[in-house]
Amino acid sequence: MNKTILVKAYFKDTNETQKKPAIKPDVWGSSDAHPKTPKNDKTEVQKPESCVDSERLERDLGLALVSLNGSGYEVHSIVPVISGAYSYQFRDDEITSSPRLMGDTEAVAGGVSYGYGYGYSYTDSLIVIARKMTS
Repeated sequence: MNKTILVKAYFKDTNETQKKPAIKPDVWGSSDAHPKTPKNDKTEVQKPESCVDSERLERDLGLALVSLNGSGYEVHSIVPVISGAYSYQFRDDEITSSPRLMGDTEAVAGGVSYGYGYGYSYTDSLIVIARKMTS
């Protein structure tokens, strides 16, 4: 008998350092300037969507393996689930061309065209496939 477990991957938290007041001199260069208080005096936490927390993923995978082994299962395979994101932009400002009367070339008129695109992938989760051990 087989059993599967989904181990979700999470993105890393990036902790910014505590924001400290910056002393800004006044317009005349006076040292009596008051410190500017930060808008948020707590540490800000941001979740980027490009860096998987591999240490947490390893811990979560280890817990899943211990659970399976404790229930009498042997791991058969671990399969990554890959997700991704992309963006692109294309613009075509109606470029026209017409043959020239006195030569083998074309006259081109109109706007500018351009295009670009990018994409990336990341590990979304792991699927652990295990088989019940027979005695």
